[in-house]
Amino acid sequence: MGLFSFLTRKAPSPRDPVNIASPEFKANPYPFYARLRAEAPLARLEGQIAIGTLLRRVPDLRLNVVSDALRWRSWLILRGLESLPVAFGKHGDKGAGQGVSTSGISSIRSA
Repeated sequence: MGLFSFLTRKAPSPRDPVNIASPEFKANPYPFYARLRAEAPLARLEGQIAIGTLLRRVPDLRLNVVSDALRWRSWLILRGLESLPVAFGKHGDKGAGQGVSTSGISSIRSA
């Protein structure tokens, strides 16, 4: 059982006996997938709100490398960038070297 499934499962009450011989008992060997149907649209909505808010608050946010230099993760289920180097500030500013990395915990480097 994955950590996500463990944390989100509903634990039965100690006074509720489990009768696996009962015709009403239905074991779900894949409870995670049932939750994905409800949580995936919510996660997409949260991502759209977060990215929209970031772009409104930092209007001069830009990619800090050429787009051909971006490397994608080669995972079977999830896809995404290994890192997303961005910069903000005007191109000629002294603080233009600031950036955000998505690898590990996001960090901001000051120039």
